[in-house]
Amino acid sequence: NSRINENFYGILIRLPKFFFDTRNSGDIITRINDARKLHSLINTLVGSTLIDFFSIIATIAIIFTYSGFIALISVVFMSLFFLVVFKQSKKITKFQREILGLYGTLESNYIDTIGAITTIKSTNRINFFEKLIKSYNDRLQTQIYTAGNVVARFSLTIETISVIFSLVILIFCSFMIFNDLISVGKLVAIVSMSAMIAPVLIKLSNLNSQIQEAKIVVERMFEFVSIKPEFMCNQESNDRIKLPSIDLIKIENLSFQYKGQVKLIEDISLEVRNHKITALVGESGS
Repeated sequence: NSRINENFYGILIRLPKFFFDTRNSGDIITRINDARKLHSLINTLVGSTLIDFFSIIATIAIIFTYSGFIALISVVFMSLFFLVVFKQSKKITKFQREILGLYGTLESNYIDTIGAITTIKSTNRINFFEKLIKSYNDRLQTQIYTAGNVVARFSLTIETISVIFSLVILIFCSFMIFNDLISVGKLVAIVSMSAMIAPVLIKLSNLNSQIQEAKIVVERMFEFVSIKPEFMCNQESNDRIKLPSIDLIKIENLSFQYKGQVKLIEDISLEVRNHKITALVGESGS
């Protein structure tokens, strides 16, 4: 955990200056917080998940010593369970990626609005930013609600499979009792052992959403890590970057927008002269 934090922050702080100029503070802070979610998943995987996995393997092995047929039924139901988890993981990943993106945008707007509160009050734009924050928050809550419905249906499916599994085991064991294939003691042992499988599988299914979230977190962190770091010269050496003398920067009919978003600037023309202060002011005064 310490190495993840140190390495990610070390890479982040060495990114070029223009990266911080073109990124919202909230988005950067959200990515830093994402690293903490990764820590939580690592702790879960190393701890209870490994124990649950080996307990299922041991349970199937013990059931196999009592009845190979019942053990085969258990493996079939486990395969069905993992198939449902695999099919639902894509939907869950899609919603989690959208929720994380909207959360970062909302947090970024909170930070930027509070940072520019003096300008907002002086220009009487309080109502505008209040409506802006509300629109982002409404979109976030709508996505959370929709994702919650998907997770609820997924959990219902898993619970249904676990109930059917228990009933099938009980029916087949009863049939084997009536045909003197197993003893009552073995019946009790098999039913008891099979009853341990369903709760563990349900627990592992809940872990699937955490794994998908961690996958998205890693992708979001990699967006920053993959950027080429800024050139850092040795302070003790004479290796310095020599910049040419620039007297005039001239821009004509410039438009710019991020992919999938509205235009930030449109048809801008300006001249920036050396030894002269020139400001480009946005809606929030930044």
